[in-house]
Amino acid sequence: MTAPGLVPLGDLMAGRATTVNPARHTGEEFELYGIRAYDRGGPDIVRGSAIGSPKQLVQPGDVLLSRIVPHLRRAWVVGPDTGRRKLASSEWIVFRSPAVDPGYLRHLLLGDEFHASFMTTVAGVGGSLLRARPAFVAQIRVPVPPPAGQRRIAAMLSRAEALRARRREAGALLSELSGTLFPEMFGNPAGSRVRWPTVPLGALARVVRGASPRPAGDPRYFGGTIPWLRISDVTAAAGRVVGQIRGTLTEAGRAKSVYLEAGTLVLTGSATVGVPKFLGTGACVHDGFLAFPDLSGRILADYLYGYFRIMRPHLSRLAPEGTQKNLNTAIVKALEVPVPPLDLQHEFRRRTAAVQQLEAAAGRSAAALDEMAGALRQRAFRF
Repeated sequence: MTAPGLVPLGDLMAGRATTVNPARHTGEEFELYGIRAYDRGGPDIVRGSAIGSPKQLVQPGDVLLSRIVPHLRRAWVVGPDTGRRKLASSEWIVFRSPAVDPGYLRHLLLGDEFHASFMTTVAGVGGSLLRARPAFVAQIRVPVPPPAGQRRIAAMLSRAEALRARRREAGALLSELSGTLFPEMFGNPAGSRVRWPTVPLGALARVVRGASPRPAGDPRYFGGTIPWLRISDVTAAAGRVVGQIRGTLTEAGRAKSVYLEAGTLVLTGSATVGVPKFLGTGACVHDGFLAFPDLSGRILADYLYGYFRIMRPHLSRLAPEGTQKNLNTAIVKALEVPVPPLDLQHEFRRRTAAVQQLEAAAGRSAAALDEMAGALRQRAFRF
């Protein structure tokens, strides 16, 4: 028996699609709602001659739900009339009904509650071949409150979405600012003209290669209480300090690894060269790392981090060609590092610390907004 207020999505789907073959209208401009266009944030304006296959004709206010690669949530509302015909690929399931507000339905289709049911309709062998089956999607029952309630929910969630977008923009600007501090203060270390005297890195820091207990996964070495840093922990870290270390070692594993003190700079050195990060606390280090403890009084870890951040694209070129790129300690020790005056390095540290505080505050704000939006969706969409 259907619960009050729940209707099958099939009741909200558009009827039989009208198909347009753009090849017969080569000079006409269309608005094309494709999957890639969604990821770019808006429909493409394309002449019929550039569209390679027939498309379904959609209308302003239609709600489109992507059925391809369904774990990536994609749902949007077709925009207002612009004088151009609007086309959508067959990978969209089209919803069109006077019983539902388009904004409300879009938010519902992007929510956790619907997505859990949506994923049960998926078939295929994996990757881009996975698709939701419209006939099964049509059977999912969703809440459809009275029109006034739909509009109120849509407006509330749209405001929360706009706030989250602004927070993301602020985070991106702060990240951009962080990345420009080093070249603004010290120039481009990869350029042909370096402003400061250079010194081999081996003369500025002790370069240490990490070590990993073997065999991997041996319970004698792994699964203890001692943090063990992995490449994924470093490359996944959003800031300079690695915030989460998931691997652990036993005391026996620690004896076969390399222990590093707080403040050591760690650089991934095998496979694809990763982003260097500070290690905020002591940890045992994977054998895919190069570490720089015992920095000399001539260079600060903050400055060296900024140097590697700029130099990352160039480091992989130094690694010998082979089945796996690998930066060995000899290569890293020989790197000629520009060494500016210490007072300028300290100023760089102060500026980066200020930006990091702003980034941390923006991150906390974004997390709070995400939590608020999730709570609002949960209250609004009770299946």
